[in-house]
Amino acid sequence: IVDDGAEFARRSAQGLESEPYDAVLIDAFDAAGNTPAPLWMNDGGMCAALAGGLLREEGGIVVVNFLESVDVSTKLAAYRSALAVRQAGISFSVRTSDTEFRQVGDDYEFFKVEGGTGNYIAVQTCGKLSSRLTLEELRLRLTEGGRKWEEAISCSFDMAALSVLGLRTW
Repeated sequence: IVDDGAEFARRSAQGLESEPYDAVLIDAFDAAGNTPAPLWMNDGGMCAALAGGLLREEGGIVVVNFLESVDVSTKLAAYRSALAVRQAGISFSVRTSDTEFRQVGDDYEFFKVEGGTGNYIAVQTCGKLSSRLTLEELRLRLTEGGRKWEEAISCSFDMAALSVLGLRTW
């Protein structure tokens, strides 16, 4: 589908004839690296779609890739507000990497970073079950899910560790 994502979501929520979506994944940036406003602002098409029933009420999630410089809290607050009528759940984020790729002379090298760099994957959940999770319960569930994923696809990465890298709630 080639379409404006927020408008597509809004139209889908208005005419949803099948079951609501399990997940909405947003990975969009403008030239300056910002997520377009219609995909996160309270009066944008995405929040209207979320408020209108785009996600299933229990267990639905919005997952967004944000650059490190973005204020994730305002975006998650908009999604939480849009989902309030349907019972917004826990909001959290994880970092995508603990390394960065830097140019050294004419070559590039990986460097371990201590924090503040790399993209963030932010998640807003929908449903009363997820709204009661503590940070530690969330960490345990994500770690276990990472382990299962690693085993299922014979992944060489430590998915259990990556699934909670820089984990924080909002």
